[in-house]
Amino acid sequence: MILDLEKIKLINFFERITKVNAIDCFDYSNKLVFIVPEKKIFIAVGKNGNNAVKLSRLLKKRVKIVSFSDNPVIFVKSF
Repeated sequence: MILDLEKIKLINFFERITKVNAIDCFDYSNKLVFIVPEKKIFIAVGKNGNNAVKLSRLLKKRVKIVSFSDNPVIFVKSF
């Protein structure tokens, strides 16, 4: 995985807002997708989706937060 400066900034911003370490982020279908550890998905999204809404508002782009799984079937389903 290669991190460019923009991706590092986005991940740092995400982590400041959610208090969850992101595994990766990328643009997909006009959304910013953040991948987080499976056990931290609810913290990352926030109560009533507050963190996701706040990120979307501040970044002026739709945001999707996805939980990572070693099992490809589970990972794709969460996406």
